[in-house]
Amino acid sequence: MGKAILQQAEKLGKVKGVLLTHGHSDHVGGLKHILKGKDIPVYAHPIELPYLSGEQPYPGRKKAETPPVDPSLIQPLPIDSQGNLLPIGELMPYHTPGHSPGHVAYYHVNDGVLISGDLFTSKGGKLQKPMASFTADMEEAVASASIVAELKPKLVSIAHSADVENAHEHIEQYLRANQAPAHNLHSVKHS
Repeated sequence: MGKAILQQAEKLGKVKGVLLTHGHSDHVGGLKHILKGKDIPVYAHPIELPYLSGEQPYPGRKKAETPPVDPSLIQPLPIDSQGNLLPIGELMPYHTPGHSPGHVAYYHVNDGVLISGDLFTSKGGKLQKPMASFTADMEEAVASASIVAELKPKLVSIAHSADVENAHEHIEQYLRANQAPAHNLHSVKHS
């Protein structure tokens, strides 16, 4: 997939960096090809780094992932003195744990697009829970979905399903259906 991803990205201009939503092999397997001959940064949430480096297996897994590239090439997303994630270019990262401990969604404010990685799947234009067999903590993943209620994106871009328009219009239904009690929903911070 690395070649196809790179071709699509280069249609938009010069590739300046790679922002990872998380380190599962289906999301990082193309890194080696993307980085070939390039000196560009690769970012992930600091919590995700031990999993990306192969130091620790993801929760619920027996074996650690094989690092997709030299772990020294992957750096933590920048944070401020209070520990909040900082924007990178026009994208604002939000820590959305559950699918993986350091899962991140990226919001492009100007376009109103939330790049949600594996925070969701979709069916019939509606948000669905992420794939259970690959999600470390489903309750936490469902709670992280509250980001949609707070940001109200025009479009939620989903990795393994069709994108969903105006998901904020039915996010409360999603949260109720997946039994995320309101007191468990975290206020979305940039952390």
